Amino acid sequence: MLFQDRLRQTVSLATRKNHLAALLFLDLDKFKLVNDKHGHHIGDLLLQAVAARLRACVRESDTVARLSGDEFTILLPEIEREADAIAVAEKAVAALALPFHLEEVTLTTATSIGVALSPRDAVECETLMRLADAAMYRAKQEGRGTWRMHQVDAAQP
Repeated sequence: MLFQDRLRQTVSLATRKNHLAALLFLDLDKFKLVNDKHGHHIGDLLLQAVAARLRACVRESDTVARLSGDEFTILLPEIEREADAIAVAEKAVAALALPFHLEEVTLTTATSIGVALSPRDAVECETLMRLADAAMYRAKQEGRGTWRMHQVDAAQP
């Protein structure tokens, strides 16, 4: 609920003040295999470690939230240019590619990230979420462990 409130505030301010904000939609690649192979306890530890690494990739004023399962979002409420969002996406991809040492298990994982900007791509929260989610699925389709920006001229999914 806190994430939804912050998203509404961010989109509203970005639209009203005409500055860019970014929404990054992240999904851990092949997370189900971690739970299947190592159990839910290790899966939960991995999710906590992922959240900590993501928080280390952003400013204090940014928001990292776990939506459900292995889906996370990063909300960048004010950025100067698209490249700022790309830099955070690249930093997150690199941070999550490093091994995780969880109790007796060492795991490697990856993430697929979709990025959408407000107000450039959308001025409504639901649309921004849908566009970032679609870009994330494109990252998965195009090889995983990477990010994709919403394509302004792309056909709307």
